[in-house]
Amino acid sequence: MEYADEQLSVIPDFISNCGMARVFAHLMQIDAKISDSAIFQDSSNIILEAMKKAASQSPDRLNFSREAYRIALKKLV
Repeated sequence: MEYADEQLSVIPDFISNCGMARVFAHLMQIDAKISDSAIFQDSSNIILEAMKKAASQSPDRLNFSREAYRIALKKLV
């Protein structure tokens, strides 16, 4: 992954695969709208914001995964 990340933009798995976890989080909200469009929009917004944050840290679009992991680890610590 590190080699590929240095050559082109690689979307990290924890962003690309977060859709189902986000669906469950959405459905657990007290005021959640339960419709295809509401669930899709919520998941899309979360993924888009994660992508924007990582992209803002890697303006040349290289090392995208490294930056996304760095951001995620900062949130955990």
